[in-house]
Amino acid sequence: MSTQAIGAAAAGTAILGGGGATIAYAAGAFDGEKGSNIKTYANFLEYVQGDESGRVFLVEAEIKDKLDESGKEPDYKNLIKGNLTNMASLASGVDKPSDSDFTSTEETSKTKIVTFTNKWCEVRKSKSLSEEQGNKKLTKNEIEANSEWALFKIICTKEKAVTQI
Repeated sequence: MSTQAIGAAAAGTAILGGGGATIAYAAGAFDGEKGSNIKTYANFLEYVQGDESGRVFLVEAEIKDKLDESGKEPDYKNLIKGNLTNMASLASGVDKPSDSDFTSTEETSKTKIVTFTNKWCEVRKSKSLSEEQGNKKLTKNEIEANSEWALFKIICTKEKAVTQI
């Protein structure tokens, strides 16, 4: 093989290799965003468990305790009552509390509020955040801007306790 043929073969390989790199680049193989460490979440459960939120879930006993707290602003019971229309009954067999349940001093009314709130939180935390977007996962900023997160955050979570070393 002549040196000209070898040179032409090498040049052709370089062009094809370069073309392959160009195609790979166009396809996103070298996209810095995809290779970065931006965390994404499918639901509130993943987000809260992922440490970025600085929050933990309330358990049923904590919901009950928060209902008993008085003198704190905003009042937890009134937060639930004021947002009840935004809290669709997502669990079968669990009815929304009525207005009278919020003013009643009876234990059955409080139990109804606690049960509904706990079930709503349980179902909502696992629900996909973006079903209308083809189940795309969301970033922290997208979740924090989500109107459903604002409600979920005040009803279903509390600040994570800071452990000192």
